[in-house]
Amino acid sequence: MNMKNDILFDNLVNPNNLEKAFDYLLIEIEGSSLALDPLWTPAVLAIKKHRKEYFIALSELLRSGDFHADSATYFKFPKDSLGIRPVAVLSVTDRIVYQAIFLQPVLGNILKSKFVTPPCYTPNISLGHEKTFLEDWHIKWDSYIEDQVFAYVEGYRYKVELDVKSFF
Repeated sequence: MNMKNDILFDNLVNPNNLEKAFDYLLIEIEGSSLALDPLWTPAVLAIKKHRKEYFIALSELLRSGDFHADSATYFKFPKDSLGIRPVAVLSVTDRIVYQAIFLQPVLGNILKSKFVTPPCYTPNISLGHEKTFLEDWHIKWDSYIEDQVFAYVEGYRYKVELDVKSFF
């Protein structure tokens, strides 16, 4: 099937979908502890100023096949444990496109239906009426605690926690 005639592709490149992805990105930026201001503020302000034109132009760029993701900017971010975490920061445009891919009209509903019970305690994709793309972390924290209490009541006395940091 030609990608340009695909319903998921049409949903992805829809200016409204891209604009919604930007709105989710703004919420994420607002709550982020990363120092993204020097990297993202100029782009975010420009997009806000020319919002309608920007999303129409981005839609046309995607539809034409001329969109190419930029290279990420890498920096080292200190962790509470006194360690260092390498962080890759995408351009605002790349972040909008990647966010748009996972919105409900594109892959969001597909992913939500396949992972009703996730294999871990990461936030799920929101159902759509929330103001954020992912469920708030505290929702998963509450279910994690409930599961730990249930396991203890059932007789389990040991818990294994894994971090995939060293895997990569």
